[in-house]
Amino acid sequence: MQEFIQIWVNAPAAHKWDAPFYQSARKEEQPHVLEQPGVELRLASGSFDGKTGPLESHTPVISVVGTVKAGIHLSIKANEGYWTLLYIANGSASVNGKNIDTYQLVVFDKADTDINLRTTADTTLLFLSAEPIDEPIAAKDNFVMNTKEEIDEAMEDYKNGVFGTLSH
Repeated sequence: MQEFIQIWVNAPAAHKWDAPFYQSARKEEQPHVLEQPGVELRLASGSFDGKTGPLESHTPVISVVGTVKAGIHLSIKANEGYWTLLYIANGSASVNGKNIDTYQLVVFDKADTDINLRTTADTTLLFLSAEPIDEPIAAKDNFVMNTKEEIDEAMEDYKNGVFGTLSH
């Protein structure tokens, strides 16, 4: 069985109307980070642990995904001022002393830079950390823009086929 996590990355206002694009990177293209026995974590985007991931964004976004065997302790250093998230896709862990189970998301305060993770089962996780854009946000359905008027325009464009179509 395979599971996919699709991530939509917000763009600054200057790039909201750029042509949309999709990126993917094979496992082999993603450098290993936080290397130690029992840890198989790969860097998909951003700069982290002295390495750079293959996926790009308009603002710095660090994304790390992979598995950690049960009983492993990891110290993860987040960038101060970044929004940081840790998602447990499978397994369980203690994160800064709090037990986190499968399908749970931890949202850290921007001042929390020290993340102490101890897995209590074999765990699949996603670590995300990004520089805040600090612009107004207007959201509706699948659209995230800066104003209600931009949302209305994007929804009208979608309705009129401006975003294109997928061929089967």
